[in-house]
Amino acid sequence: MRLSLFTTLLLAPLAALANGAIVVQPQPNGSLRLFSEGQHSGGRSGSLSLLQPANKTVILQLQPAGDGRCENNELVAASLALSIHSSSPDTPLRCGQPLQLAASPRDRWIHFHANAFSRVRGSALMRQALSPRVQLGSFSFSVEGENSILTPLYLDLHVLQKTASTVSASFDKSALIFGEVGPFQDAKSSVRLRLTKTDMANSEPLSYKLSFESLQQQHNEWRLRSTPGENFVPYKIVIADVAIAPDSIYRGILPAGEVSSAQLEVQFILMGKEIRGIPAGTRLHDTLTAIITPES
Repeated sequence: MRLSLFTTLLLAPLAALANGAIVVQPQPNGSLRLFSEGQHSGGRSGSLSLLQPANKTVILQLQPAGDGRCENNELVAASLALSIHSSSPDTPLRCGQPLQLAASPRDRWIHFHANAFSRVRGSALMRQALSPRVQLGSFSFSVEGENSILTPLYLDLHVLQKTASTVSASFDKSALIFGEVGPFQDAKSSVRLRLTKTDMANSEPLSYKLSFESLQQQHNEWRLRSTPGENFVPYKIVIADVAIAPDSIYRGILPAGEVSSAQLEVQFILMGKEIRGIPAGTRLHDTLTAIITPES
């Protein structure tokens, strides 16, 4: 799958380029942020502009370094392909090939735009990278008669890693209704909880911990609250014939494979004896949240 991710890049003045770096930073929503790090840049994003002095030629070059390589005139690393072109004049900057811009009788700004393509989703990109920040290449800017400025270019995955989720979960129904409950009869009902690997997870089996949270739990009991009134009625949560209390953890394993899933039946039991003394017609409710924590 090839997803087009594009944005523009702001480079600060040459002093900032000399002291900073160009950063490619994938975002959780699939977009891609590119920005410059330097004493004047502040990590902003916008358009890339460098000044070509009057009567001097300029040589530009995008070259691989670290984990980067040139492929089809693009800078490629960890399934990410990056290209840069100049819009004044409209000229592509091919990876590994110097681009010479002829001298102009006046100072002029050279404006650049960066396009990036990921052949995989951002999650797979994160898994392929060797570390949260890897060098892809470097960008050089040489002015005739002056020193060349070489600026490193990095792939930064910190944002993806902070927001990475390897397991998603959903109940097959948003509300569970026992119906009418009598004091001499227990009530049981169940929902199915589906756990699925996200594309952030690898293909290995994935261990997880499952627990639940409720604002009304107390003294290690799940409780239904009456409406109206302040009566509380305890109930039970059972998975695979094992009672899950507020301080309990259910452990399971999602099978090997990409985006594999498993389904759990979560049973809720309301003991009839617990509602004795509560007026008929009283409505009882609770809001429960499932907490899934991957362990590998």
